[in-house]
Amino acid sequence: MPSENRIDNYELGHVRAKEMFLAQSAQVMADRCQMEYDKSKGIILAPYLGTDYIVDCKTAIVTDAASGEPAERRESIDILHHLSFSQDGVKVIGELKPFYALKGVGHFYPAFQQSVMPRLTGAFAGKMGSFIAAAEKLGGMVTGHGDAAATLNLFPIVPIEYIMWDADDEFPCTANILFDVSITSATHPEDVPGLGAYGAFKLIQAAFGGDIMQF
Repeated sequence: MPSENRIDNYELGHVRAKEMFLAQSAQVMADRCQMEYDKSKGIILAPYLGTDYIVDCKTAIVTDAASGEPAERRESIDILHHLSFSQDGVKVIGELKPFYALKGVGHFYPAFQQSVMPRLTGAFAGKMGSFIAAAEKLGGMVTGHGDAAATLNLFPIVPIEYIMWDADDEFPCTANILFDVSITSATHPEDVPGLGAYGAFKLIQAAFGGDIMQF
């Protein structure tokens, strides 16, 4: 269970994310993130890993488009940061790199590696079919890498590829996560490991259920 300090920090981060969003042009943010801005309703339609969200441009409140319920704070911050911090002209380049090789975020690598990879391999070792089914459930595109792999579009301009190698007689199950090099221009640098982790944990959730906040 998150500590009280962590909860307070999340809330402070949420407030700041809303302020940053409200200080910018909704049309500009939507255009650079390849999202739809409905000027008549004052909303941005924001797809996030297979779920459609609505961002109220007057309040920065993010809601699930299907249910109308407020988005979880984690999803809300990710969406607001992506819209606020994406740079003009950013686009998918097609050059994929592992996390440690990304410019400006390498210092997050040890924590990312230790928190994400063991959960991903622990969940899908011996279950490559479950991995593929989970990726397809999330709208991912299956690729030909490793023993099982798929690219998930976290946002329209943020693809992340998840690659699995199953265990054999000599080696344990391993995984890799590859990011388009443009990701560091498409959100806040501190969100890059969070997006990679979010996709991994959503794969686990899609395959086996559970609350994403448990991961």
